[in-house]
Amino acid sequence: MMEFRFGSQFINKMKVIEMKNNKSVLWECVDGPEDWIGTKVSFHLDENEGKTRVRFDHTGWKDANDFYANCNFSWGRFMESLRNLCEKGKGAPFSAGQ
Repeated sequence: MMEFRFGSQFINKMKVIEMKNNKSVLWECVDGPEDWIGTKVSFHLDENEGKTRVRFDHTGWKDANDFYANCNFSWGRFMESLRNLCEKGKGAPFSAGQ
């Protein structure tokens, strides 16, 4: 079980469903915001033109509501932060003021 905190507002508990070293990981949300529970988050790695590419997916949403839209936007920001951390050594993790 893994726990992720986003300020004091959100705590998500994820269960690892599947993990293939250097290839992929699949999580299922077992506790957190109601809209997240039961959703699955996956990261798949592959090679693309001599670089590692990360394919991300967050599936199983019951509704495409405002919370879904906000999470979709935030995932994009976090993936860009991860890229910057890997390529430039500095990311932009979550801060409560965002």
